[in-house]
Amino acid sequence: FFFNNLEIMPLDREWAVSFSAAMFPFCSFCYAHHRGLTLTVLKGVYRTVGVQGFLFLPFITLAMEKSIYDSTQAWQGIEPTVVPADRGGFPSGGGAAFPSFALIPVNQVKKALREERLAAEAAAEAAAEATPPPPPP
Repeated sequence: FFFNNLEIMPLDREWAVSFSAAMFPFCSFCYAHHRGLTLTVLKGVYRTVGVQGFLFLPFITLAMEKSIYDSTQAWQGIEPTVVPADRGGFPSGGGAAFPSFALIPVNQVKKALREERLAAEAAAEAAAEATPPPPPP
């Protein structure tokens, strides 16, 4: 399951990276909340900015979430700002309307592997559709 070189991780196991990238911040938040950090942050925001600071918290947390999501996609070789042809609008692929908050560049090796796999799958589907069905016995 774990590989020495993450560059060669099979594409069918990348879900583990996405899952971990989503769960690590969530679990960290739950632990910090249990330890009282949430109240400390809210008190700090109130002391420095006032009540108006509470209006900015959702935007800050959404930006943090998008940064994690975009960084994970960039590691997997998926451009976060490109809408795939088989996807609809937001939230299922409407990322072109938003800037990328990825902390790392798009992994070009994974991108090439992904495009190669998708091309092979499309060719296999086209070959399956072009083959006539066998005659009934």
